[in-house]
Amino acid sequence: MPRKRDVDLLTAIGARIRSARRAAGLTQEAVGERLGIQPTTISRIETGSTGPSLRMLADLADICGVPVGRFFAQVPPTTAAVTDEEHDLVAQWRQLDRSHQAQVLRLMRWARHDAVVEEGARAGWRDEETPEGT
Repeated sequence: MPRKRDVDLLTAIGARIRSARRAAGLTQEAVGERLGIQPTTISRIETGSTGPSLRMLADLADICGVPVGRFFAQVPPTTAAVTDEEHDLVAQWRQLDRSHQAQVLRLMRWARHDAVVEEGARAGWRDEETPEGT
């Protein structure tokens, strides 16, 4: 029977692999095809039920465009806090050229500023009281 620490480590590494794969806009099927393995194997790696070989870790890092050390980071993976919609946004973002990315950023900043101004109006702020940088 595997030790709890080993299981926890495989689970954390798997979550980081899943996060990197999703951030790269890749499906388990696409990664499995590139590695020559079944998508179910990728699923088992991502859930921590099985551990990847060192060679496979290096290949997964290359496919996802991240350093292999990311899978071993001492910070908790952000997968649990990232929604499918957020992963979709990242995938779509990566398909935009720099000009369109700049337009999206301007829109987001405008929307955030607008939201802060509305919040301030509800709170009774005057324009000169609006927080800096919004």
